[in-house]
Amino acid sequence: MNLQDIRIIDLKKSAFDAKLSKPDEGEYVFLDKKYIQGNHSENSFFSWCRYEPRNGYRELNEWRIKFGYLPVRVADKDFVPDGVPKNAEGHFVYGDLILVKCPLIEELKRRAEAEDMSKGAAKAKIRGFGEQMKREDASIPQGMIDEMLGL
Repeated sequence: MNLQDIRIIDLKKSAFDAKLSKPDEGEYVFLDKKYIQGNHSENSFFSWCRYEPRNGYRELNEWRIKFGYLPVRVADKDFVPDGVPKNAEGHFVYGDLILVKCPLIEELKRRAEAEDMSKGAAKAKIRGFGEQMKREDASIPQGMIDEMLGL
């Protein structure tokens, strides 16, 4: 199984056998599985974060502080990755990665901010190029500069 093949089951929308399943232990016998679409549900965004004890779980701690990600736990009883066992702490670990989630709105805000920063940096480079051309008295029409830069 490859990481991109792992799908996340929405336990609130899925049906499982109550007698054979052990929700407290994260073990389910499903009658009908309902998966989330892509990597987000209505309220949560999911991702896989590096989970390395030798570096003190640096990436997980950084994601927790910077982006608000928290590990998906068996005790939450909301979502479970299909085919990934839980570890001793009740988290879902695949190789050296751990399944984490954050509020969907926070991920969307982070992406919007990153896009704004990216656009701002590109505009600053274009302005800097134009100013350099003026300082060097380059007699290139603005239309040609725009064409060169693909604007």
